[in-house]
Amino acid sequence: MSDPGFFLIGLVLFFLLAAVAGIINARREEAAFREKLRSSYGGPPMKKYSPEQIARIPRYFEKHRDAASWPVDDITAVDLDLWSLYARINYCLSAAGEEVLYHLLRTPLYEKKQLAKREEELSWLSVNGQARLDLQAAFHTLGGSGKYSVYDYLDTLKLIDRKSNLPHYLGVLAIIAAAALMPFQFAAGFILLLAVILWQIISYYRAKNESDAYLSTFSYILRLNGCAQRIKSILEREDELPEPSKERLTTLDHCMSSLKDFRKGASVLMSSSRMSGSGNPADLIADYIRMLLHVDLIKFNQMVREAGKRSGEIDRLITALGELEALISIVCYRASLDRIDDNTWCVPAFHEDKQLTVRELRHVLIEEGAVPNSISVTRDVLLTGSNASGKSTWLKALGLAAVMAQTVHTVTAASYESFFCRTYSSMALQDDLQAGESYYIVEIRALGRILQAAEEEQAPVILCFIDEVLRGTNTIERIAASAQILRYFAGKRALLFAATHDTELTTLLEGLYDNYHFEGTLTEEDVHFDYLLKEGPSVTRNAIGLLRRFSYDPEITKRAEAMATHFIRTGEWVADPAEAGS
Repeated sequence: MSDPGFFLIGLVLFFLLAAVAGIINARREEAAFREKLRSSYGGPPMKKYSPEQIARIPRYFEKHRDAASWPVDDITAVDLDLWSLYARINYCLSAAGEEVLYHLLRTPLYEKKQLAKREEELSWLSVNGQARLDLQAAFHTLGGSGKYSVYDYLDTLKLIDRKSNLPHYLGVLAIIAAAALMPFQFAAGFILLLAVILWQIISYYRAKNESDAYLSTFSYILRLNGCAQRIKSILEREDELPEPSKERLTTLDHCMSSLKDFRKGASVLMSSSRMSGSGNPADLIADYIRMLLHVDLIKFNQMVREAGKRSGEIDRLITALGELEALISIVCYRASLDRIDDNTWCVPAFHEDKQLTVRELRHVLIEEGAVPNSISVTRDVLLTGSNASGKSTWLKALGLAAVMAQTVHTVTAASYESFFCRTYSSMALQDDLQAGESYYIVEIRALGRILQAAEEEQAPVILCFIDEVLRGTNTIERIAASAQILRYFAGKRALLFAATHDTELTTLLEGLYDNYHFEGTLTEEDVHFDYLLKEGPSVTRNAIGLLRRFSYDPEITKRAEAMATHFIRTGEWVADPAEAGS
């Protein structure tokens, strides 16, 4: 056999061995990944978020916000710290799952039928561990979309100038012509071939720099198709698939069929190295072929046209896949609660009456040392108590429970029964320096939006949480305005929980509000809180005592206590009670 023959055989064997080695390595990596999933099931999510991820993850929600019925608004999301809740329950392995999970937390459901369908899939995923593991492995291959959301890329596709493929075809013809000339005029053909190759490489990188971001987007869409195909195969092999999963299968089939022209030939023209980060020799050879023939740029122009026509199908594909992975994430979150304690969570129940009953509710973000509390109310609640006694924490615990009940269908309580509600809050407000608005202006705007929501007759009843009504103004006007605002709420389609230090409100609103309180015990050495919710208004004060606890001059606390005692007895303020005869 001639030397060229040995060389060709050796080259073929090299590529075969490289391909086999690549397959073996990929299988080992997947086996290791599956073992990691098995061993970590029930543990907390181990994720850190870059600023780019924090900006990217809400994009799906922003894109679909207008189509949602009564989503959780931005003020409430900040007040309740929904981002921390999201970080606690996010076990997703793909960008689609992460973005749809965030959307799910911001868009409560308001019908039993919808939540029942969600719970049906959650229960199936919980008991079918092997199928869940296979699905997670499929989502792992889908992975992320880079620094930006796929929706950022899809939006910019509309701005691309549609370019002709004619220059690329002419370049390929020039290579063929130069190669055909070489047997007859070798020198001229060779020089022409080098010139054409050089031009092709230069023009390739010039065009590639413009299209790289979009190629990565198309790569993600192709991975969406590949992931959908794997998930379809996993679900189809199951004998007893829940009805919502069957509907998801139908959606996946429709979307993949609609995108067939988009992906046709793309798996050949776009290398696995661009798709998944692989660096095997076959991919490197394919890269050189692309430089010469511009096949990926030709396909790119075709895909731009197809993506524009099929943006709706791409969105539905992201939704179908993202919803499924979001449900897997909820199952993993439930398992992590089970590892802590068998009674740390419940499936919520809903009824028609405006009544909220929760037993042994723990703040979802306080997993160690959280004190459970229970409450059952049919009318508005006024919450009083000492500083740092737990009022704000309890309001946030209830608010998060309400959102979780209608989104992830999981509440960190022994039991939870409620009505379908829109959740609003006014708690963690700040001055808006950019708008030039003081705290008080920001606060009355926040309260105004809740009052407006309470007027909507065709919408679900609101469940709202207000921490320190009108704290941004003076005492006299605050109490007067707060009393009238809270009295107004009592006649609306709302269940209100309001925390306040103004104990005068418990008398002014007597008969309209139920009273509950938290309290602390102040000693000479320290202040102790049991964080237990108690019925009735608060009768203790600790603000001045805390000054003493933190080593303020005893004369300050002595005079302050005397002033407070004088006011309680006489209703008058004096700067020096001793001089007033106290």
